[in-house]
Amino acid sequence: LPREIGDLQHLETLDLSYNSLTELPREIGNLQNLKNLNLYATKLEELPPETWKLQHLKTLDAGDTRITRLGTEIGDLHHLETLNLSYNEGLTQLPREMWKLENLKWLLLNGTGVVRIPREIRGLKKLEILKLDST
Repeated sequence: LPREIGDLQHLETLDLSYNSLTELPREIGNLQNLKNLNLYATKLEELPPETWKLQHLKTLDAGDTRITRLGTEIGDLHHLETLNLSYNEGLTQLPREMWKLENLKWLLLNGTGVVRIPREIRGLKKLEILKLDST
């Protein structure tokens, strides 16, 4: 993925699913109008810190990747409504800041290594769907 992707100032949806992508360029943080980021079935091992600068992001699909941890800055994604982390078996813990995503409606954790959901989940007041099967 070229660094110039960050120059696409009006981009609202970026679908990179089902490819062999192993990293995202730092310039992805420049996509201030991005609302939907689909990274499903890529080979990403981590989301760069710049991901958390995408303040208008509503959907983050990072299912079936190789992600093992999330940055605490995920709590900065105040507009996030859908978070798919399914089938990331190496993901065993979730940052405490995640439970502050007040607009989150869908949280998909099925097929992860997450075995404990803290009481702070009650902070997800708008949550409509929570998938925990096969964890």
